[in-house]
Amino acid sequence: MLSVRVHKDVAEYQPKIFGKMTGRTLVCIAGAVGITVASTFYFQAVLGLPDNGVVSMISYATGLPFWAAGFWRPKGMKFEQALPLYLNHKLTNNRIYLTTKTRFQGLVEDLNERGKIADESASKNWRRIKRQRGIESWCPGEE
Repeated sequence: MLSVRVHKDVAEYQPKIFGKMTGRTLVCIAGAVGITVASTFYFQAVLGLPDNGVVSMISYATGLPFWAAGFWRPKGMKFEQALPLYLNHKLTNNRIYLTTKTRFQGLVEDLNERGKIADESASKNWRRIKRQRGIESWCPGEE
């Protein structure tokens, strides 16, 4: 039986500097070790706290974001590429709202700024129909 070997994509290749780690990974590890040593020095030398388990855990926790940035790849992206996208998603309101055919035909009024129906004098049933979105607002006799 014939077989063809498929090589990895050349664009995904990253040069390795030490072992299986890239330069970016080594910089993140150096940052994690550096911030952990600095925070341990601060807690013990400056604040004078004894080295019990709590101080060590807090020192290790300060280096965890750097470790995560070096090794964690959300959705296959580097951390510095994924972080701005995540912050943009969480901090902004980039939503696309559906405008149904009934709004274009004038059968349903637009919502006012508080999200309520502009015409409050309509019957309860008609208000329920006006609030429906998409396929729920379509009826066979409409066309």
